[in-house]
Amino acid sequence: LSYNQCNICGGRIHWHGTADMLDDYGFVEPFPQRYYDEDLRLKFDIDQIDEENGTKLTVKWGAPPSEAGAAFLREQLQRLEQMEGMKHEANADSPKVPMNESNKVWELHSAFIVALRAALDSLKGWTLSDIVDSIPNWDEYQYTFDKDGNLVSILDQDGSIMSSVTYLDEYTYESESEEHDEF
Repeated sequence: LSYNQCNICGGRIHWHGTADMLDDYGFVEPFPQRYYDEDLRLKFDIDQIDEENGTKLTVKWGAPPSEAGAAFLREQLQRLEQMEGMKHEANADSPKVPMNESNKVWELHSAFIVALRAALDSLKGWTLSDIVDSIPNWDEYQYTFDKDGNLVSILDQDGSIMSSVTYLDEYTYESESEEHDEF
């Protein structure tokens, strides 16, 4: 169980992400990790699964991803990749920032790059929808998707189906990329 997925810890299960854990508690949590943007109604979890021939990342979407959300992820990934070269310069140019704090910031930076790449990979072939924009309290529900990313059902906090086309188990994506370091 992830720190941000605790359902008896003051509501963190709905709105606390990996960046919030660093902000509130001073560490970048290991997998599973949650990434969350309230304004764009983005919420997804990343987990690392050990297998015989290495490890894989899985992405579980906590809300239906929209085209605006996917565009935001692409922009942020590009921005973070451009910052990668600044890592050693920033540490040398900022002697007032303690090294342990600087290291934590770059640890979060690396975690975001891994997460955004996996999230964008998971959207290949998916049908993106803006339906989440019309759902009040969108982050308090569970969503199920088919293998193509089509929204299948919306479940309330008790797991009761609120809206359904045809019920399928929730869909997760497994990356086929190389091993990933745990953050």
